[in-house]
Amino acid sequence: SQPPRNQLRGWRELAHISKSYLNRPQLMKQKLKEWRRLYPQHPAIDDMYKTLVERKIEQPIQTEQIAVLLPLTGRYSAAGNAIRDGLLAAYYAARAKGESTQVRFYDTASTADINVLYDQAIADGSKVVLGPLRRDKVTSLYQRGEFTVPTIALNYTELDQTYKNFFQFSLSPEDEVKQVAERMWRDGYNSVALISPQGGWGDRLLTAFEKRWKEYNNVELDIYRYDEKNEGIANSIKRVLNIDTSKQRVRDLRRVLGRGIKYSERRRKDIDVIFVLGVSNKDAAQIRPQLKYFGADELPVYATSQIYSLSMNRRMTRDMDGILFSDMPWMLGTSQGAQGLRQALNKSFSIEQSPNIRLYAFGVDAYRVLPILRNLQLSPFERYEGATGYLHVNKQRHIERELEWAFFNGGEVQPITELVTEPES
Repeated sequence: SQPPRNQLRGWRELAHISKSYLNRPQLMKQKLKEWRRLYPQHPAIDDMYKTLVERKIEQPIQTEQIAVLLPLTGRYSAAGNAIRDGLLAAYYAARAKGESTQVRFYDTASTADINVLYDQAIADGSKVVLGPLRRDKVTSLYQRGEFTVPTIALNYTELDQTYKNFFQFSLSPEDEVKQVAERMWRDGYNSVALISPQGGWGDRLLTAFEKRWKEYNNVELDIYRYDEKNEGIANSIKRVLNIDTSKQRVRDLRRVLGRGIKYSERRRKDIDVIFVLGVSNKDAAQIRPQLKYFGADELPVYATSQIYSLSMNRRMTRDMDGILFSDMPWMLGTSQGAQGLRQALNKSFSIEQSPNIRLYAFGVDAYRVLPILRNLQLSPFERYEGATGYLHVNKQRHIERELEWAFFNGGEVQPITELVTEPES
C-alpha cells in the first residue's frame, strides 16, 4: 500500500518532479498540476510550487551528435578509457529507452593541437563537444575564446574568463576539501589538527582547505606534513598529540634530578578534531590504532575520499572505525539512478578493483548532465542527482559537485542520511 500523503512526502514528490522533468517542461507542468490536486493545502504551494510553474525553462541542449575528446592511447589512456566506458554505459542505457543520440570519439593523443581535433569534430556535424581531459589541453582550447556549440571540458582551467557555451566539469579534489571545511565548521569544531602528505599534491589540497577554512573560522590550523615513502603517518599522530614533547620533558627532568622518575605519556588537550587530507587508505588505517594507543580515541577524525576504495579488506576497514569521510554516491551505493550501471560495468570490466573506478562515474555524469545543463545554469539552486554527487552550475560555468558523507562502523561503510523530519498534517 502507498504511504500516507503527509507534508514530508509532498516535499519529496515535488523535489522529484523538479529534478526528473527539468528538460521536459510540458510534462513537468502536467506533473505539477497532478501534485497540486493531491496536496491542495501543502505549504509549498505559495513558494516552491509557484516558482516551478512560473520559471522559464530553457530548451534542452541538442544532443543528436556528441563528440567526445579523450586520451584513448598513450600515457593517459587508462583514465580516458574509464571515462569512455562510463559514458558508453549511460549512452546504451539511454538508447534502450528510445533515445537516438550518436556519439563519436576522438583520441586527443593523436595530435598536439587540440584545436585541430575540435574543429574536425564540429566539421563532422557534432552539436556538443565533451572534453578534453588534460588541463593543458583544456587551457589551449579555452583560449580560442569562441564556441559555436556547447562545450564541456572535463577539467578546470586556471584562467578566469567565461565564454558562452563553454562549461567546465572536474572531479576536483580541491572542491572536496572545501566541503570538508564547511562540514567541520557546521559540526562546531574550531581547533583543527591537519595531517597532509608532503609534495605538490598535498600542497594543492592544503592551500584550498586553508583558504576555505578562513572564510568560516579565524582559528589557525595546526598543520603536520609527512613523507609518505620514508616516514609514514604514525609519527605525525605522535607529533599532533605532542607525545614527543611529553617525552622530552621527562628526559629533561631526569637530567636535572639525576634519577629516574615514573611517568605516563600525556597528550595535548587543545585540539578538538583531526583532518587527514589526501591520505591513502593504507596510511589512514594506522590513525585510529595510534589514537587509541595514546589515549586519544575520542578525537573525531575527518578525511577525504582518498581513504576509501571498494577493494579494501575487512581488517583494514575495522581499523578505521569512526572516521568520517566524503565521497560520491557511486562509491557509497546511494546513487539510485546509477547502481545498475555500476553493476553492469563491474561485471564487464571488474571496475570495483580499478584505481579509476570514480572516472567511470565521471563518464556517466558527463553524458547525463548534457540535456539539462542550460537549466542548471539558469537556476543556480537547482541540483541534479548524479553518480559523482549533486551537480549544479556556478557563475563561472563550472559544474560543481556536492558529495555525500559516510563513516566506518564495524568494518563497514555506513552512509549518513540527513533528513529533517516533519510532523504529519
